[in-house]
Amino acid sequence: MENTYDLSWSTDDFFSKLRLIRLSRAKVRESRKSSTENLADAYSGLSSTYYSICGSAFAQAKKAKEKGFIWLLKWFFTWFPLGLWCYHFMYSASNKTVDLIGLKGMTAEQCDIRQSILGKFCKWNEVVDIIIDSLGKDMKDHTRGLLMVSLSEALWKSGSSNSIEVHLSLALNIAFSVRESEPLQAVRIFRKSADVLDLICGCETEESLEMRNIARKIAEEYGAKDQVLKV
Repeated sequence: MENTYDLSWSTDDFFSKLRLIRLSRAKVRESRKSSTENLADAYSGLSSTYYSICGSAFAQAKKAKEKGFIWLLKWFFTWFPLGLWCYHFMYSASNKTVDLIGLKGMTAEQCDIRQSILGKFCKWNEVVDIIIDSLGKDMKDHTRGLLMVSLSEALWKSGSSNSIEVHLSLALNIAFSVRESEPLQAVRIFRKSADVLDLICGCETEESLEMRNIARKIAEEYGAKDQVLKV
C-alpha cells in the first residue's frame, strides 16, 4: 500500500506526486473526526506536501531544460500548473495549523515546515522569529540542523550578518553527525547548506559543490529519487 513517506522521498514522477497530494488531503479529512492536535498535524503535513512538490516542480524545470524543447513543453503542461497550484495552497494549509493550535502549540517539526513555507513568500523577519521561538522546543537533531541553516538564510536575506557563519557551521556539524542515523535528513541539510553558501558567496564554491556531491551520493544510495532530483 502506498504511503506519503515513500511517495515523498522515493518517487520523482508527476503522477506519484498527484497521489501524494490525494493521500495528504485524505489524512486531513480523516483527522477532522479526531483531536484538534491531530487535525493541525494533518494540515501541517499537507502544507509540507505542497512545499515539497513545489520544489520538485522547479527541479523538474531544470531537468527539462537540459533535455530539450519537447521536455520543456511537457513540463509546462504538467509540472508548471501543479507547482503553481501547490504554491498557491501551501500557505493557507500552513495557516490552518497556526489557527488550530497557535505557534506556541506547534512542535519544532511543525515550526520547521512553517518557516520553510514563509521563506517561499519572502517573509524573512517572520522566519527568523519563528525559528528563534522554536529553538527552546524538544526536537530531533536533524530538525535543529534544518532550522539552523534556514536561520542563516533568513538572516542574510533580511539584511543581518549576525552569526550567519556560526549557524551554518552548526547545521553542517549536525548533518555529518546524523549522516548514519538519519541519512535522508542529512541530505536535506547538506543540500540546503550548499544553497545558502552559494547565496552568501555569490557563486558556487568548492565547499558547496562538495556538499552537493555528498548529498547526491547519500540520496542515490538510499533510493531517494526526489532528493537526487533536487540536489
